[in-house]
Amino acid sequence: IDRLDRIERAQGAAVVKEAYTTEEAAEKLGRSEWTVRQWCNKGQAEAKKVRGQGRTGEWRLPHEAVLRLQREGPAAVGTYPNK
Repeated sequence: IDRLDRIERAQGAAVVKEAYTTEEAAEKLGRSEWTVRQWCNKGQAEAKKVRGQGRTGEWRLPHEAVLRLQREGPAAVGTYPNK
């Protein structure tokens, strides 16, 4: 069962999506979901808020933004004026 879980995770990591939730991005980046949400809130990662506003909204990060975070880490605060 452990081996099957590793295979499923490896195949899931190879899938390229147009946009990722904060949970999916956190898994790819090896960070907590809270950290990724904070990067979005502070404009340190390119993201767009969908479904709701304020604390109820959900962030989506484009594939390119996740790759940028993998390579360079979070940008300076306010770099991306996320909405």
